[in-house]
Amino acid sequence: MTMSHLTELVISSKRTTTNMSHLTELYHIGCYVRFAKNHQKPGFIPAQIEKHPHGWGNRRTEMEIARTDRQISRIKRFSVARSLCGYRLAAVISSQMSSDSPASAGQPQPSRRFGPALSLLAVALALLAFEAFYYFSAPPLDEEQKALAAWEGVRAPDFSMTNVDGQAVRLADLRGKRVIINFWATWCAPCLEELPNFIRLRAETSPTNVVILGLSTDDAATQKTFAQRNGVNYPLAVLQNVPSPYRDIAKIPVTLVMDRNGVIQHVVFSAQDFRTLRKFAVEPDFAGAAGTAPAAGGR
Repeated sequence: MTMSHLTELVISSKRTTTNMSHLTELYHIGCYVRFAKNHQKPGFIPAQIEKHPHGWGNRRTEMEIARTDRQISRIKRFSVARSLCGYRLAAVISSQMSSDSPASAGQPQPSRRFGPALSLLAVALALLAFEAFYYFSAPPLDEEQKALAAWEGVRAPDFSMTNVDGQAVRLADLRGKRVIINFWATWCAPCLEELPNFIRLRAETSPTNVVILGLSTDDAATQKTFAQRNGVNYPLAVLQNVPSPYRDIAKIPVTLVMDRNGVIQHVVFSAQDFRTLRKFAVEPDFAGAAGTAPAAGGR
């Protein structure tokens, strides 16, 4: 989603829908809204939105994005409500079947008595199974994500760069520590959603055991200002002049986890919760020998 698209969504999103593509768009806006509410720092809003005639400070825009946040909650509640209705239907049918059961084995009942109830129960259970799969399953990986995931189990290629505070960073120097690299941007809504989890992880783990590094194509000044405004407590750097797989990342957020031997143990997509990040920080190293780097297009 481009910045101009996001700007227009913030300004003019008015419709309520259960369409998943639109829900994704609303989710991006909702991440901005929730981040601002939780941190009480509207300054993170991108300049393209902040400087817009109907931008962040405009009362109409504030009402629109608040309405959008409510739409996201409403859609999620609708999905859960469908599940609850399915459970209720199954319970009612089960109760009806129990009440219809014969008092003793010697009293046969006509099979037609159970036919409609069994059919309805089967439908209810099928709907529940579909809803559970739909609500909890992750979307399939696209070709870019598959190519990145093929690097799991491969020793991470080395790179050197200077972070936004002017300190040199070389991946090879971090051997002996678990390394978590987050590819993000200041304008990326899901990145803002997971940002507090990285900040908390840095606060609750020792830098001698775990290294967290944020890489973004945003310029150093933009990242440094963002870090100061929002209390980012781990180093940030500009993503440039790096080999694959780092340069191949186009859709963010993406997080790469390296073990103490420099092997890429996990490649994960979308925003990560704190529990997952904590697990990455303390789990055992990759088991077995490191594989070879995949060729272009996959392993």
